Amino acid sequence: VARALPKFLRVFRRLSDAANERRPRLTVLIDWPEFNLRLARRLRRDGHRVVYYISPQIWAWRSYRIHAVKRYVERMLVIFFSRQTLTEAESSPSRDIGCQGSMSSGIRDVDRSVMASRTA
Repeated sequence: VARALPKFLRVFRRLSDAANERRPRLTVLIDWPEFNLRLARRLRRDGHRVVYYISPQIWAWRSYRIHAVKRYVERMLVIFFSRQTLTEAESSPSRDIGCQGSMSSGIRDVDRSVMASRTA
């Protein structure tokens, strides 16, 4: 990891600089919370809207990540209801977008009663 650190820092700066130069309407970060939650913090600080696709495993381990998500991520796009449940329970806006091969599919708002029946 130590040998790769300069490369990660270089990529982090490039992404941050590119976002500031291009000023996208929305930035979508995908998976890899060790890197992307730090990037979300930087982007949010610089005034960017941040959406996170595929919730970090907050529900399974490293529950402290929910604080960074709530602070720096505008919306979490989740693929499993259990992640949706925890994210909403912690007051972080999320949307179920389904998972290929699962019972849900397509981007849609999730009714809490339907979600509760599927996770029970």
